[in-house]
Amino acid sequence: MRPFVGKTERDLASAVAGWAASLRERIPAAEKAGEIPRDVIRELGRLGVLGMTVPEPLGGLGASTVAFALVLEELAAAWPSLAVGVAVNTGIVDGTLVRYGTAEQRRRWLPRLIDGSGLAAFALTEPSSGSDAASLRATAIREGDEWRLDGRKQFITNARYAPLAIVFARVAELGDRRGPKPPSTHAGITAFAVPLDAPGVVVGPAERKLGLKASDTSALVLDGVRVGRDAVIGEVGKGFALALAALDGGRIGIAAQSVGIARAAIAIARAYAKQ
Repeated sequence: MRPFVGKTERDLASAVAGWAASLRERIPAAEKAGEIPRDVIRELGRLGVLGMTVPEPLGGLGASTVAFALVLEELAAAWPSLAVGVAVNTGIVDGTLVRYGTAEQRRRWLPRLIDGSGLAAFALTEPSSGSDAASLRATAIREGDEWRLDGRKQFITNARYAPLAIVFARVAELGDRRGPKPPSTHAGITAFAVPLDAPGVVVGPAERKLGLKASDTSALVLDGVRVGRDAVIGEVGKGFALALAALDGGRIGIAAQSVGIARAAIAIARAYAKQ
């Protein structure tokens, strides 16, 4: 018995499972090319998957976290690479904008993250700070009515598909272009909404991986990227707590994907054993 799974959740999961099954013949070529076809991303938008948990007044389906987990499970059972991209876009970035974004940030970005224009990115990890995210070295310097961002992010999911990345950088004093010394705490870390077509943003080549090859994993270089003062998500200096909250929610998505992948693996093993 699954007391939290009602008809709405079952119907959504069933619809996505049927659609995902129709992609089966396209998956090998997409994995070989290392890219999710753009029309597949647009179709996810049409189905409402990319805005599932966004409240209806903001343009989403307003579905529950349980429904989203079931949908991710079905996507992962059919095509894990696709599930990874959706989990970051919808489970992490959409959720962060809904919880912490300003009305203007939501108005500007949520429609583009919901309609299939792309899959958003979450840029926290750096070459020298992965699990120790508080040691990040990317800097943000106030210059008049703008922020200047400099640094390098590593292993960023969806970087090549993203119209937007939530970028985490440490605020330095105005005019201090050297940036802060390598820190040992999360002081000053701030979240920024950064359009990836902004001057100074460079998306590096995709990583070569053993699996999940169609899920983009790339470096993101910020070389004097300028964004407005209104690009700050949440409060200046409060970005680390925001990042942890986003990742906590993301772990639900990881669990759902794991169940879907395991389910598919068991089905493959069972079929093989019966041969």
